[in-house]
Amino acid sequence: MGQIKINMVGMGISRLLKITWHNRHKGIKLVVVLVLAATLAGCLPGASLPGGDGKTGADSHIGDYGRFDEAASLEELKLKQINPQTYAFKSLADDVIEIGSEKDSPPRPYLKLNRWGEAASLKVDFSLPGQAGFSLSENRLNWTSDKSGIAFYPVEPVEIEAEGYKFIQNEMGGVEFDVILAEKPATNKIAFAIETGGLRFYYQPPLTEPEKAAGAVRPENVVGSYAVYYQAEEGGQDKRGKAFHIYRPKVYDANGNEIWGELNIDETAGTLSITVDRDWLDKAAYPVTIDPTFGYTTIGGTSQLVFNDNKRGSKFTLSETGRVQSLTFYGSTGGGAQSPFVVKMMVYSDSAGAPNALLGTTAEITISSTDQWRTASFTSPISLAAGSYWLVNHHGTRVDMFYDTGTTNQAAANADTYSDGPSDPFGTPTYTARQYSIYATYISWESYQDAAHTVPDDLFDASGDIVYMNGLGFQASNNYAVTYYDGNVSGGGQKVATDSGLIAGASGNLSSQYLLNTDTAATAGTWHAVAFDEDLLPGGGPPTNYSDAATTTGFVTDDSFEVTVAAIPEFPSIIASIVVAGLCFVIYYWMRKRQVAYVQA
Repeated sequence: MGQIKINMVGMGISRLLKITWHNRHKGIKLVVVLVLAATLAGCLPGASLPGGDGKTGADSHIGDYGRFDEAASLEELKLKQINPQTYAFKSLADDVIEIGSEKDSPPRPYLKLNRWGEAASLKVDFSLPGQAGFSLSENRLNWTSDKSGIAFYPVEPVEIEAEGYKFIQNEMGGVEFDVILAEKPATNKIAFAIETGGLRFYYQPPLTEPEKAAGAVRPENVVGSYAVYYQAEEGGQDKRGKAFHIYRPKVYDANGNEIWGELNIDETAGTLSITVDRDWLDKAAYPVTIDPTFGYTTIGGTSQLVFNDNKRGSKFTLSETGRVQSLTFYGSTGGGAQSPFVVKMMVYSDSAGAPNALLGTTAEITISSTDQWRTASFTSPISLAAGSYWLVNHHGTRVDMFYDTGTTNQAAANADTYSDGPSDPFGTPTYTARQYSIYATYISWESYQDAAHTVPDDLFDASGDIVYMNGLGFQASNNYAVTYYDGNVSGGGQKVATDSGLIAGASGNLSSQYLLNTDTAATAGTWHAVAFDEDLLPGGGPPTNYSDAATTTGFVTDDSFEVTVAAIPEFPSIIASIVVAGLCFVIYYWMRKRQVAYVQA
């Protein structure tokens, strides 16, 4: 059976069928092509459908001044003019930060931060008095007017120290905007309208005395700040959990005097406001500069020393079925740590808001005194349905973990001797309102009935049905192949087609599709769509049988779905159609001859 390159749909009927039937039924090949050309013309797409060619288009944004190709035109942390009133740059994670002005009268500037393409976004609108315009100089974009102005500029990652602990802020870069007041304002509160998509904001209050006594450290600019998380799934693939951190703003006057501003975000009202002490403003030398920073980071803003022989983690939500491959946390060995410098990580089920059954334990990893992301893999990926789970660390030594203040009872901890493994079930927990910097890397891979991947479907039962596969969690820009195996149980699931040359998108998305009636010799039943890392596959490509797929080098994940006989036109039915058509022609020809003979007689 020849392989089918699914992205050849747009090449034309005859070419597609030639590939489909190559070396299968040589004796009737031409006849079948002629018959099916009319049958399939109405159900084949006229061009490759989304995902069919394995390519993913660059993220783009439509502003008042038109569309631009973000990925192709922007540089990391370097402002670039896109059109007369729009500027943009990329973070170190390839997310787009856009600065522009709306076509209002008078015009007003805006700042838009995107995360994971446009899965999450935050837009800030600035209403400043007077006419204004942009000027770009030395990677600094200035918006000026008579009484006020704003300066936008990219910021690099920075390491700060607080109480002997080091913190990385703006891990993937960020943007800072300085609001410049030329004269004393009428009010000490400056408010901006915000628009958010897929985000949740968590205020970071000062630490309590018990928290400080327990070894927690929170830098000054994190006190009174906001940790911003992805709303749809708190913690998931590609660190999709924490999106940004909006740090507490510092306020300076012309003489170098400074004071902390008070930051407030009201999601309901859609406002971001900064309040400055009224007495300080009255005495300040103008101009006064207010400089909040929006950092692209996945790291929690607070450090916590955790003793050995403890379990500690947070509850997160998995929004879809996935195969969890590894767990990752940010941290290092803590003060006074002793050998063994080891950690394991676990997934526990959730029961009425409490960690319960142990679902999987990773391999043991060794850690050092350097703060960094640390990943531990499962020997075999664990499959999880959509729902809530607890991602937990188990420590054989003292560990510094990082977190943001989250929701009530979001974190759980208890004492558990490391040497005899994690307890099952979890045991009696102590709760705190913390979101630890820990996440699961998983791959979602599911079949859909539509090209937009909005309607999941595990049953295909009509002629002309197309299976649309789509998933997240794949390695961005990596090469993949998707092989479709039929329901031939006795044969171990026979390879029907391989969609090769697929490239995962920047957000880790991968798509493929298959027209089910392409191969009429395929068997109905439980089918599988298996994703392979194409660069790791053996020279012979994907295995012929599904039963060998999981043990083949390069195997990544698979999904199953049901295909009925109705979705695969049976070959005997085609022969029957040809025979009936032939008999009709013979009968017609015979009757015609008899009619001619009768007339002649």
